[in-house]
Amino acid sequence: MRVIFFWSTLLLSPFDDEGPVYHWYDYKVARAHEMKPHRRTIPLADVSSGSNQLRLEVIVSPAGDVIDAHTKGEEIMKYWPQVLEEVRLWKFVPFKRFGKNVTAEVEEYVNVVPPERLPKNHVVAPVIQPDSKVKITLQRTGCYGSCPAYTVTIATDGIVFNGPGFVRAKRDPYGDRRPI
Repeated sequence: MRVIFFWSTLLLSPFDDEGPVYHWYDYKVARAHEMKPHRRTIPLADVSSGSNQLRLEVIVSPAGDVIDAHTKGEEIMKYWPQVLEEVRLWKFVPFKRFGKNVTAEVEEYVNVVPPERLPKNHVVAPVIQPDSKVKITLQRTGCYGSCPAYTVTIATDGIVFNGPGFVRAKRDPYGDRRPI
């Protein structure tokens, strides 16, 4: 009786204080399971500009809900309660193992950025005439991950799109200019 009790206690108790072990999925697998909305950039007050990236270990329930999340770091940890609140809203397509939904541990990343700053002075847009030569260009540059990189130019004679990275359309299929 003692031997059976001893073995059952040994089998049911963890060998270390790390807690339960879940099936681990890397960042690429986690990305494929993300459901929208899934904000990776989180604006927070008092954040300095620059690179404020957190590597997260996220525990996902068999239903795809975030149960818990952990990170390591020192300077950025003062923002952790707000980041965790956002991360707990994330949803995932359930992870499966042998055809059954399982609790999973996934690797994720978030960027903590300062809130958007609006301009102090607003200027009235110019009146566009048929012979105007107005051109507006929007450029988004890439990052060290999979951020979309593209340039869109809107002019009085058409629109030009060029997307060198992580976009669905690389170039405008209509050529250099598309009539407005």
